[in-house]
Amino acid sequence: MLPVEPDRGLITYGVLDIVFGSAYLYLGLSVAPSRSGSVKLLVWALFVGLLLSGAALIARRRWSGWVGLAVAGLLLTFTLFLISALALSASYLRGVYGGFGKGAATVCLLAAFLAVEVFGLLPVFQIRFLLRPEVRRRLRGGTPEASAAPAKSAPATDAA
Repeated sequence: MLPVEPDRGLITYGVLDIVFGSAYLYLGLSVAPSRSGSVKLLVWALFVGLLLSGAALIARRRWSGWVGLAVAGLLLTFTLFLISALALSASYLRGVYGGFGKGAATVCLLAAFLAVEVFGLLPVFQIRFLLRPEVRRRLRGGTPEASAAPAKSAPATDAA
């Protein structure tokens, strides 16, 4: 697999952040709305964080790597919390409600597996990308050519 160039990857992850943030906003407010104010606040915070991260990555600002890492870390933390809550709900439903609880627990576990794909994959890959040395050099202000891996020099020969 060929490594992704820093500029191309920054634009890709910036666009993905904006698209996923917009999708989370739509899903959280329209498809599966909640009456809880804290859930709405969390949805808006995810949207604003991902929008800021995406715009900064596209603009290649000096601080965009830190913002991208922070937002991806928060999204990963949210994902782990969501998976834990769904697993606990599944165990409670299975233990308390018998046959109906067994089916409901299966649905909860399927939702947990889906949460890994919907919420967890983007931050994992984004953190991995943003921690690459050539990406960090590029965000510190280096040119794309300076961000590339240095060429190997010719081996030294003994003249004696």
